[in-house]
Amino acid sequence: MASDPEGGEPPERLSRSELDRSLVSGIAWTGGMRMVTQTLRWGVALLVVRLLTPTDYGLVGMAMAYLGLADMLNEFGLSAAVIQRRNLTRDQIASISGVSLLMGVVLAVLSVAVSGMVAGFFDEPQVQLIVIVLSATFVFTGADVVSRSLLKRDLEFDRLAWIAAAEAVTFSGVSLVLAVQGYGFWSLVLASLVGQFVRSVVAIWWRPHLIHWPRNLGAIRSELVFGSHVVVSRFALYVRRFSDIVVVGRFLGTEALGAYNVAWQQADIAVERIRPVITAVSPSVLAAAQDDGPAFRRYVRVFTEGIAILAFPAAVGLAIVADHFVLLVFGDRWMSAVAPMRILALAGISRSITPILSQLLVARDQTKKNMEFTIAGAVVIPLLILVGSRWGTTGVALGWLIGHPLVMGFVLVPNALKCAEMGFWEYLGSLRAAALCTSLMAVAVLLVRYATPGDWPLIARFGIEVGVGVAVYAGTILPLYRTRVRTFLTMLRAGRREPGGPDA
Repeated sequence: MASDPEGGEPPERLSRSELDRSLVSGIAWTGGMRMVTQTLRWGVALLVVRLLTPTDYGLVGMAMAYLGLADMLNEFGLSAAVIQRRNLTRDQIASISGVSLLMGVVLAVLSVAVSGMVAGFFDEPQVQLIVIVLSATFVFTGADVVSRSLLKRDLEFDRLAWIAAAEAVTFSGVSLVLAVQGYGFWSLVLASLVGQFVRSVVAIWWRPHLIHWPRNLGAIRSELVFGSHVVVSRFALYVRRFSDIVVVGRFLGTEALGAYNVAWQQADIAVERIRPVITAVSPSVLAAAQDDGPAFRRYVRVFTEGIAILAFPAAVGLAIVADHFVLLVFGDRWMSAVAPMRILALAGISRSITPILSQLLVARDQTKKNMEFTIAGAVVIPLLILVGSRWGTTGVALGWLIGHPLVMGFVLVPNALKCAEMGFWEYLGSLRAAALCTSLMAVAVLLVRYATPGDWPLIARFGIEVGVGVAVYAGTILPLYRTRVRTFLTMLRAGRREPGGPDA
């Protein structure tokens, strides 16, 4: 949709048919572009893993444990405020941009100052220079976050897809070239730096806006309070997400951390490679529908079911075939990653659907309730991870498998459904299709796995398992749930209508 190039005029309220059209367009652009770029990035990553060592990944993981923390503070949560507060003036957006850029510079300087302490904590001197180099990424984010947020607010998903693609392609190309030339962990560090710089340049070029020195903070006080809740939530998410990295790196060693990182990256495919196809679009759509209760609940159901249908089979499938996958792709020196990979893949089932509930709360201006959920997770999950570390990386992964569903079920789900005025069984119905068909798929794959002769080539056994899993899942999800398929087709047809047509 058209928008003021300087971010001034609030977008008009959209009808349901227009939101459907934006939703379909957003998923098409995001999904199509991610399919291409993530296939490229994943393929390159497999090559890079073979060229690097567990220690290389371990060093970068240690640096990211700190950088992830600092990133929670970057732009002070104002990106979410720009998307949710749809009536911001040009001056308010310019002030928000100034605060964001200032925070990026402050965090970069602070990171350089504490880099030695971070390296000392892990007792790895090389971590210091990694932190110093990657500190520049905070400035890039501070400079471009409002541009990207305005594009999200205005539902310009095609441009957002191209921006993400530019970063992904740059990262893949630089990391592969440097890895081949023997740069070790610097392949990952410099690729990340260059990729984020390219993203920032493209985003600002596509969505320029004014930037003011933040003198009159009173004009954006409400947005700062909103952002503070988001920042606390992000900090809690950092504690939750990186507590396992800190525990493994501190108590189990660099090699164990490298294997655990690879296990996490592969298990996270169901969450961070599949889920963002929808979650890149959902915050903007939910924010646009925040005042229309029936439409709001409809999109919550559609987003939840869409993620579950994509993520559940991927997570369960990887958990079953993890050993064959690791042997074929990484080699036998990475077998220590198999057990945590299986457990983390299963934990990804609950992790995949959590963001929609959190986005629901943010879209309804209930950031404090979302903050309470993330704080609960930041207490419970790290404690379970610390206890589980007595049994190595497998025990650490079990901390996720037990802790995340526990906190989600008792804290997030009740608050989110109450906020959306949605019944529990109505919400559960959004997961039924994926859960049932994934269960049937799992049974079929396990039967084939144990029926296939062990002396067959590993690649043949793996191919049969994957082929049977895909066939059974596709063969059950489509016939058993024609109504849901028709719902998505109806949305697609609504999305193709010209503006001004009747609401869906």
